[in-house]
Amino acid sequence: MILKTNYETLKKAAVNNRRNLTLGFILALALLLRVLYVVNLAQTPPVQDSFEYDYYGARIASGAGYPTTLRGPIYPFSLGVLYFLYGHHYQLARFAQAIVSAFTCILIFFLARKVFSNLSAYLAALMSAFF
Repeated sequence: MILKTNYETLKKAAVNNRRNLTLGFILALALLLRVLYVVNLAQTPPVQDSFEYDYYGARIASGAGYPTTLRGPIYPFSLGVLYFLYGHHYQLARFAQAIVSAFTCILIFFLARKVFSNLSAYLAALMSAFF
């Protein structure tokens, strides 16, 4: 009984290690693709919605407050905190978004695994890495 339990524990650990390595690869791929995209944007100023969010974040960082209820407050406040701590830089916000976006691949994996199968979860995480 003890040998069987140890074998099952080792087998489960091997499966978890393989899963973690695969998820690490998907996360690294997602982060690489997003960072390449952000670097490619370089000094392009924000336009449309991103301009408004940047404006609200800069207002919050300067202490002027949040001026509207037309947009949800979480993203402008997170931009405001970033801008307050590190200064007003477009690239900073884009890199922060790239990191958060890359980690959504992991969340998608666990959600898909819960609802569907392991294979579906890996495919969903991999597809979201390219999104």
